[in-house]
Amino acid sequence: MSAQHRSAPLSLALCLSGCLASNADGDGGSADNGEGVTQTECADPVGSCGSLVCQHPNEGASHETPCAALSFGQNPPTSGTHYSVWASFKVYDAPISRGFYVHSLEHGAVVLAYNCDLYQGDCAALAITLADFRGAWEQDNKCDATTRNRIIVTPDPLLDVPFAAAAWDWSLRAECFDSGAVSDFISAHYGQTYEDFCNQGLDPLDPDPAYPHPSDCP
Repeated sequence: MSAQHRSAPLSLALCLSGCLASNADGDGGSADNGEGVTQTECADPVGSCGSLVCQHPNEGASHETPCAALSFGQNPPTSGTHYSVWASFKVYDAPISRGFYVHSLEHGAVVLAYNCDLYQGDCAALAITLADFRGAWEQDNKCDATTRNRIIVTPDPLLDVPFAAAAWDWSLRAECFDSGAVSDFISAHYGQTYEDFCNQGLDPLDPDPAYPHPSDCP
């Protein structure tokens, strides 16, 4: 286990108290610009992948015990009750539970998710492309050099489209990965939350014994 991973529980302990305090009323928060919507609003699809960007009503930000049953009003989820620990900002080669990555969204992350069962093409090549895209994205000055940025790449078999990106209260849904459309989405919505920081979380697929949680959440 790396030194960075060993230090995660302390960061989590410090942040969890702040996170809980900032959301003590359990009704979540909004982006720094204070603008919200009462129903989903979408732009016209763009590009060869038909990338559809939508803003969604905020569903709150309460915390639940890891692996508790959760439900979300959007697919991919863009807010809502989530687990009390967030997913590390990194590339995953197996699905992680949405309850972890929604908490990461609350911290300003953008999740790039894909469903190999729906993708019309070489999904292994898509995964490599997304990992390379994340690696090429600029250094976030709130993250250390190892973390680099708050982009998460993960397979998500619950998606009902081949590819999607999610930020807090925003989504992009598409038939394929359009790097231009995704770059525009990240530029517009990355880090636009009331909890805009890059404290490293935990890898849900590799639980840390100092902060135990199941590795097989649904």
